Amino acid sequence: NDEILPEVWSCCRITALRSLRDNPDGGLIVYADHLTERREGEGAPEPVAELRAPHLDEAAFEALMLEAARPENANRLIVVKFTALWCPPCRAMDRVFKNILAAGGLPGVELYEVDSDVEQDLADRFLCPSLPDILFFQGGKRLDITRHYMGAGNGGSAGAMPEAQCRELCAQLLKNS
Repeated sequence: NDEILPEVWSCCRITALRSLRDNPDGGLIVYADHLTERREGEGAPEPVAELRAPHLDEAAFEALMLEAARPENANRLIVVKFTALWCPPCRAMDRVFKNILAAGGLPGVELYEVDSDVEQDLADRFLCPSLPDILFFQGGKRLDITRHYMGAGNGGSAGAMPEAQCRELCAQLLKNS
């Protein structure tokens, strides 16, 4: 049934339709990259170490921006992904960040995450219109990426993008600093 959730709930709708496809007999399947199925009689699964960008709360974000504003840090590019646990496109960007980190990162680039549901004031300050919302900072100031990235909205935020495009955008922003 294609009318399982209202159109405006596209992320939830996609997840629900996927659940119906994968489990047509009913029962909700929860999708998340870090969950593991546990069958009756089995013990708890072993924890899996995840390679993730550090999470920022508002205080850590403020401290990071103060540090980035120091003259010796002026060329650092700070990429902050505003995300939420329930957001499927955010999980796609998790994989992009994870792949970049697993490859040793990008020279001069630091990747961070902010949980928009937990840090609502911080997300509201940057008017994050949708998730994921990826913001770029240099010298403690937000960069406007509209001339570097066609998909930029809200004066310089980007949504989910392929890894190659993320790498290219970071390289362009560093080159122009």
